[in-house]
Amino acid sequence: MSQTSDDRPLLDRLRDLHERMEHDAELEEAYLKDQDAFHRDHGFDPKEVEAALAELGRQRIAGYKGVLEAHGKKLG
Repeated sequence: MSQTSDDRPLLDRLRDLHERMEHDAELEEAYLKDQDAFHRDHGFDPKEVEAALAELGRQRIAGYKGVLEAHGKKLG
């Protein structure tokens, strides 16, 4: 379980943090220096972050696979 008191889903909280990082050079520098420490410093468990992002990747790949299969059937 993440160490933050925010009750929103992990991916929503990560998205917010990473969007802030896009506009803050210091946050970006800290992230690039050590991603695990960056996430820990902002109340996240690096292992939870890694697992959540891996699952998100699997979900998106599965979604794309379905779209490609549907288009393949239409084409031929």
